[in-house]
Amino acid sequence: MKQAFPDLRNPEPSRGVVDRTNVTIQDLVTAIVEVDKAITRFESQADSRFGMLANRRIDALIHVCENLKRRINDTRRMLNSAEDTEY
Repeated sequence: MKQAFPDLRNPEPSRGVVDRTNVTIQDLVTAIVEVDKAITRFESQADSRFGMLANRRIDALIHVCENLKRRINDTRRMLNSAEDTEY
């Protein structure tokens, strides 16, 4: 029996903490928007502290990217496993 393909675009409304099992492309978009806001603040304030905060937002973006990559690989493994059991 095939498992339902997970929604990689939209988060579940009742989702708690975002991790590799439930991260979506929407989380990636949100993280990019946060980086943009942080860079805008850094540019407007011209203060090194805000550059550090922008870098933290970039680190958070990287973390979301890594989790999304893991989720996609987990989904691939699920699909491959389902194909193996069909034969």
